[in-house]
Amino acid sequence: MACSRGILIHNPCSGRGRRLLGDVERALKRSGYSLESHQTRAPGHATDLAQSAAHNGAGFVFALGGDGTLREIAAGLLGTETVLVPLPAGTTNVVAMELGLPLDSLRAVGALENARVQSIDVGLCAGMPFLMQASAGFDALVLSRLSPVLKRHLGKIAFAFTGLRELWRYETPRIKYTLNGKVRHSSFVAACNIPRYAGAFRLAPTAALDSGRLHVISFRGTDRRRVLSFAWDLVRGRHLERDDVDLEDTDHLELVGPEDVDVQLDGDAFRFSMPIDIRLAADKLRILRPW
Repeated sequence: MACSRGILIHNPCSGRGRRLLGDVERALKRSGYSLESHQTRAPGHATDLAQSAAHNGAGFVFALGGDGTLREIAAGLLGTETVLVPLPAGTTNVVAMELGLPLDSLRAVGALENARVQSIDVGLCAGMPFLMQASAGFDALVLSRLSPVLKRHLGKIAFAFTGLRELWRYETPRIKYTLNGKVRHSSFVAACNIPRYAGAFRLAPTAALDSGRLHVISFRGTDRRRVLSFAWDLVRGRHLERDDVDLEDTDHLELVGPEDVDVQLDGDAFRFSMPIDIRLAADKLRILRPW
């Protein structure tokens, strides 16, 4: 990548970010990159750092962290010429998987020699950017109840533990939304920008980072047994065969209610005031990926 100006943003709370930082910095310098490192200090700080880098003419921003770190940096770079370079160091690293990057950060640095810049779509949920998906339902509830300490120490096991704990007291919501001009009701709805979900599972197989459309998965099951069976069918790749699951593409989705429903963006839980507008951003994000 022919640009001498750039920065490395690293999240010290990501699964392996702190431990790998020194090795990654040395590997990048050996590869000829000139950069300065910045550590995130609070939610949203990565966005500020990325915006400042783009404003000051940086050609690229390396992101050493997980999907949440990538989402924040993308928010700062969207619509600029500065290129995002993911270096996976999080718990699941779903975006890196979709880009075909090695999930080892040092190997990802090596893969940059055969990488090119691609302009990709970015979703907006209530104006907040996302790269993977915005969803409402059980997954967002689990993420809202997930202990950051457990996540840091147990990784994916923390998600499974929290999910099983919450399932036994879960009451499926009746989520109201409008899609392609029609009012719908489901217990789970996800607007996907990529096919992958929670790792290697392909929730929306037709989605793509450059398709120019959001691909919406909805699930209408209303009890714990059906939630469990939907999860099992997703693992097996057979969820689209169910009569309580729909998949369609759109340019716009609006969540109408209920007001207290949990929403997640790229693995982070949020609460927004209804209605919630979900669409693709008019601007693109420039990202480096293996070719």
